[in-house]
Parts: sequence; structure tokens; C-alpha cells
Amino acid sequence: MSTERYYALVASLPKLPHFEQGEYVPITREALRSRLRGLTPQHFEELRVAGKLTRWQKQPRERSTADIVEQYRHAMGVIEHPALREIVDYRMGERTVLVALRMRKRGLRPEPGSPWGVGRSVRKIESAFDEPDLGMRALFPWVDEARALIDSGDAIGLERLLLGVIWNKLTEIEGRTPFGFERVIGFVFKWDLFKRWLTYDAGVAEERFQQLTAEVTRDHERLFA
Repeated sequence: MSTERYYALVASLPKLPHFEQGEYVPITREALRSRLRGLTPQHFEELRVAGKLTRWQKQPRERSTADIVEQYRHAMGVIEHPALREIVDYRMGERTVLVALRMRKRGLRPEPGSPWGVGRSVRKIESAFDEPDLGMRALFPWVDEARALIDSGDAIGLERLLLGVIWNKLTEIEGRTPFGFERVIGFVFKWDLFKRWLTYDAGVAEERFQQLTAEVTRDHERLFA
């Protein structure tokens, strides 16, 4: 566990309301980035790499799953902090579960050895693909609810569910060391979720949801779609 304490940095961060309750972002990206300069160079770089990987709404659509797998491997070679590795692994596992659920809805199956997903859950999902929860209920208790939302085409409900799940996990991570790097990790990732929800366009989300379930090639069922 990191021994660094960031008292001044944490004290400078504004209160961030729950993503469903706030009306505006209490700090700009530029101001937040400036304050993050108070981190050690190693922590700053680890956080930058983690954010670049997991901020999938910023990922180019032409990037293939194989590209993302390689980006993940690079990121995990850079990121040393246990809590940051944990949240990156969780988010990539989350996306892999969603890809598998969408593939199954379309009557497809992942090809063993092919780069269809990322992280430690890939092989287990492949072996439990015919199980309703993909064998993932213990790790991702929300998988059955996500499956129902995907089957019903409820894009907004799915977004709310997933943001809520990761928000709660970040809250747990923040509480481990209130003035440590964990607290900064939680705020930065929550800020991104908060911003995403505030700018959420239900119409665009619904259109994108329908595109995802209608695409005909597996490589286009991307982790960052």
C-alpha cells in the first residue's frame, strides 16, 4: 500500500455529489489537472495511463479490441499502485462482461484465443458462456440485472446501473486511506463518471445501444463502445 499522504491536495478538492444528484461539475478538468501536479511523478503518470485506458467514450471507434488488449497490457506494466490496478481490472472486466452479454444476445460466441475481451475474466467467461450469469455473479453481482436491461434495450437503465456500481466501488476505495492516493483515485474517477452523466444524451445513447446490438462483425463489438 502507498505510504504517501496528500493532505493539501485532498483538502483542495471540492465535495462531489452523487452523479445522479449534482447539476454541475464543481471543478473544471483544467483545474483538477493542475491540482494533480501535487502527486508524485509516478502517481501522476499511473493515473494518467489508467484514465486514458478506461475513459472509453474518448476511444477512437477504429481501434480494434486487439489494440485495446495491447493498451491494457502496457498500462498494467506501468501501474504499480494496488488500488489503481484494482479499479482498472474491474472496469475492464465490466466491459468484457457487457461484450459477452451482447454477443450472446446476438447468438454469437467468443472464439477462444481471439482478442474479444480483456482481463482475468476472459477465460472463465468462455468456459461458462452458456450460464445465465456467465459464471461472473460472485465477482459482478449486477450481471443478471445488466443482462435483463440489455435484453429489454434499456440503454439509460444500463448506464445508470453501471455508473452506480463503479461509483460505490470507488467510494469503498476512497475510504481505505482518506488522505492517501486512494482518495485521489476515487475523486478523479468519480469526476469522470459525474461529467459523463451530466452530458448524457438519452437519444444518442439509445441510438448507440441499437447499433451495438445490430453490428454484424465481432471485432466491432468493442470493449469501449
